[in-house]
Amino acid sequence: MPRLFEYVLEVRKQSPAEFAATYPYPFLLQYRDAGENRDGWTFKTQTISMASAKLASLAASEQLEVSPELAKFDVYPIEKALNNPWQERISIGRARNNDIVLGDSSVSKLHAHFKRTKTGDYFVADAGSRNGTRLNDQPLEPNTAAPVKLGDTLTFGRATVTFVDAFRLHDLVSKHVKSAGPRP
Repeated sequence: MPRLFEYVLEVRKQSPAEFAATYPYPFLLQYRDAGENRDGWTFKTQTISMASAKLASLAASEQLEVSPELAKFDVYPIEKALNNPWQERISIGRARNNDIVLGDSSVSKLHAHFKRTKTGDYFVADAGSRNGTRLNDQPLEPNTAAPVKLGDTLTFGRATVTFVDAFRLHDLVSKHVKSAGPRP
């Protein structure tokens, strides 16, 4: 799963419209506070990604200040993974064969799924999960689709995310990056 800071390079090179053309689908944005209970994450290890190394190099060469807040956001593109089953839906759950994988122990192996209509609207449905799915704090009935709008909050078990588009993602990254070099 990408971290929000991994999009800094593209945001620096692209206007909001260009960024949205590159990413024509919505995202789930998850904020993780440092003091947050990380139950279910003990098996994870942290590594430095190529994007992190490129960002560090860019920050040094262009004298950028990147807010450490960016590292607290996980980003999940809402798109179909290649060769995944159920082409009519985008699955979300804890198991690796889902399109969107949330590695939290409160999330079921197959927790919920998204469907996109021909008009571009998105719907979410709980897949009969153990800990349920909530949309703006309202529990969803299993296997009953509910419309999702930009800015909505979704909770899968204990994992809370916000439904955003590429414009919002671009804006959020832009607000956390500034030039530290001398100004002309």
